[in-house]
Amino acid sequence: MANWQVDKGNKSCSACERVFDDGEEYYSALLERSETFVRDDYCPECWGKVAKDNFFSFWKTKVSDNEEEPKKIFIDTQVIYMFFTKLEEITTVEKQLFRYLLCLILIRKRFLRLDDFLKEDGCEYLLVWDRQQKKNLKIFNPQATEEHLQNAQKELSCIFDMSFDDEEISESS
Repeated sequence: MANWQVDKGNKSCSACERVFDDGEEYYSALLERSETFVRDDYCPECWGKVAKDNFFSFWKTKVSDNEEEPKKIFIDTQVIYMFFTKLEEITTVEKQLFRYLLCLILIRKRFLRLDDFLKEDGCEYLLVWDRQQKKNLKIFNPQATEEHLQNAQKELSCIFDMSFDDEEISESS
């Protein structure tokens, strides 16, 4: 399994290179390149000039006011859900692991409802009810090792500027 290297937000605009101020809102976007994602951040002025149809996903975020305070970022569940749905047709194991982890987050946030587990042709799946699309989904469990899960969690935290509690996502979820 490849290890993605998505950069954490660098707190400066990818277009004009202006450094964001504490508490300032800005936009983050993911571009898909080959087998990985690249993150760019934009100030509101540059965001208005950027072609958004090139992005895999994007969201609005904010620079923490106090770097010494533990960072508690609350990302819009709709952003996670949009990212989750865009990964539906992806077949690479790395991105299937991302989708699986996003599914677990969405179950915890009660955006999706876990209905059952399924073993089929030697593979495991989560059977979930998508409350928004009002349909059942079968989510492949890529059977990742603890190391792969930790790497994927790091990448997700870089993408979304979020941190995971130990109980947030675990192999037993």
